[in-house]
Amino acid sequence: MKNIAWVPFFLTLVIAQDNSLFFSEYAEGSSNHKYLEIYNGTGASVALTNYQIAQSTNGGGWQYYHTFPSGSSIADGDVWVITTDQADASIQAVADEVLSYPSVVHHNGDDARGLISISGTDTTWIDIIGDPNNDPGSGWDVAGTTNGTQNHTLVRKSTVTIGNTDWSASAGTTADNSEWIVLDQNTWDYVGSHPHTELEANDPALVITSPESGSTLYSTDVTVSFTVSNFTVATSGGDGHVHYTVDGGTTVMQYTTDDIALTGLSESSHTVIVWLADNSHANLSPHVADTVAFTVSTLTVTSIYDIQFVSDPTTDDASPLDGQTVIISGVVTAEFWGSSSNRYLYVQDAEGPWNGVVCFEYNGWDTFDFVSSTGITNSVAEGDSVTVTGTVDEYYGLTEIVDVTDVIVHGPAVNMISPAVVTTGQIMTGGSDAEAYEGCLVKVENVTVDDADLGNGEWSVTDGTNAMRVDDIWDYYYFPEDGQALAGVAGVMTYTYSNTKLEPRLARDVVEADGAPVRLQRIQQVLYSDLIAAGEDEESDISYMYGDTVTVEGIVTMPTGLSYAGAGIKFIFQDENGGPWSSILSYDPDSSAFPVLYEGDRIQATGYVYEYSTGPANMTELFITEPVNILAVGEDLPEPELIESGDLRWPTTAEQWGNVTVRIEEGIVTNNDLPYEVFEVDDG
Repeated sequence: MKNIAWVPFFLTLVIAQDNSLFFSEYAEGSSNHKYLEIYNGTGASVALTNYQIAQSTNGGGWQYYHTFPSGSSIADGDVWVITTDQADASIQAVADEVLSYPSVVHHNGDDARGLISISGTDTTWIDIIGDPNNDPGSGWDVAGTTNGTQNHTLVRKSTVTIGNTDWSASAGTTADNSEWIVLDQNTWDYVGSHPHTELEANDPALVITSPESGSTLYSTDVTVSFTVSNFTVATSGGDGHVHYTVDGGTTVMQYTTDDIALTGLSESSHTVIVWLADNSHANLSPHVADTVAFTVSTLTVTSIYDIQFVSDPTTDDASPLDGQTVIISGVVTAEFWGSSSNRYLYVQDAEGPWNGVVCFEYNGWDTFDFVSSTGITNSVAEGDSVTVTGTVDEYYGLTEIVDVTDVIVHGPAVNMISPAVVTTGQIMTGGSDAEAYEGCLVKVENVTVDDADLGNGEWSVTDGTNAMRVDDIWDYYYFPEDGQALAGVAGVMTYTYSNTKLEPRLARDVVEADGAPVRLQRIQQVLYSDLIAAGEDEESDISYMYGDTVTVEGIVTMPTGLSYAGAGIKFIFQDENGGPWSSILSYDPDSSAFPVLYEGDRIQATGYVYEYSTGPANMTELFITEPVNILAVGEDLPEPELIESGDLRWPTTAEQWGNVTVRIEEGIVTNNDLPYEVFEVDDG
């Protein structure tokens, strides 16, 4: 018999920032000479009643939580020190808590710690040391020090005034950009107070941050970025200014820290030296400089038009360059993430016909090594500018780029590609421009579903005169019904099994007719590349319809009054089809804003799309502005989706289940001693 956990997953991913306490010192000394120090720089005493320290061991996620002694608090400007009962006597002398094994301070260098505050059912992440979901082996690098969290003491810089839930940014890559000062093991001279400005270097510094030294750049225009610290660059009233040379040439003076824009460089190796000079144009003593060497290489790029264009596609539609190796440069119009086996990547170098092509990788692009300014990556995003080297191939009438050897990702394109508005008659099988728009981003407007099921996930739309096929290489969560009117369908064009087909890429590509309810999936779904980016930029997971007023329908899965809402009221409703991206929460601070809603009520609601953000995490909500319309009662609930507990650990897999009712099987309760009736389950 299976053990089944069936729960509504109300995903908030609240990795928020709280301008209060933060970790000020961390020590992983020999034996059990270990401690954590928390600093209060808020301007007032802070009670620790609602604070906890989360613990992760060996990348196993947050597993345990340390609560502070009842009635404890930290005075303004003071610290709270926790250490082991076997730590050096000098550490214990300044400690507020001395703990026996096991405890929050019996950590190794690969064990993450997080400071959180709890208010009601909301948990706010304030500060994090390490990555709870990844085991670095021995320790995480900090300030350029290998295994900085192992066998070292870390002291927070005086310039840090709030916690940081982005560990990569907090740890930094150099002593200059890190929030921490790394000291030798068993250095505990500074525990018990904060800050320690005497540890911080005040010498001027200059670091070139881009491009990478030794890199090859495929443009004759190069931007050199750099940072300056402990030195004010200004025309007057500062410490001095910047000098630089290119290939040993004339010295150029610059009175700002703006990027250095180099144009018209030759196709060769180049060296740029940047240094600081005082107000008399003399070099500092000691000399403060940095150097970057790179190579500029230009490529012979073939236009996609030259690959695709044929004068008479009715007699011969094969590419004139079939079998030739080419280099193309364009904009990604359809990222591979989410396509069948991640095999399809569409690139277009201009708007309009003949300018797009599909790049096919049989083993999946997610294992391909893309070259970017930050090094090798296994991802590329819609809207990225790319250069692709591969072979032109005709596959049963579809022109492709295959056997790709190199893809260079230049970053977001300056000029994005907009879909060409076409008619169904132009791009249907045998249409007047079907061959011309193969591989291109297009859109048909004001169409109606005329066949909801052509088999194999395909369906068709008509403009009243001509019908065309729509396919499902990507999941875009539209459930066609015969006769349903659509304002538009966008996507890239392909040709398979003797038919031209439109391939929507995302829920946003299929738009309901004016006045028709908007699918919850169209509000919720974002690109996979944006989910990757959300872990860094804290905003890429925001709904593309943020701020839009919409009318939506769904079935109530969490009724009013069931979940804590403070003085307000909230409920969750879900698209009847269920699945990823299908649910949304509505909250109002006025407890009388909504009628009493029961599980199984089918409702219609109008409001604007909103993001509940308290820091890095964002939860999409519908802020309802008109009375909720109850259409029916006692409806069947959407079938709970079977997922794995690991799917809920990171935005790339967890975001799609936000507020969706899900279930896991063969789960084991691993922690039932968490606040507010929360418990932890692991299915292995």
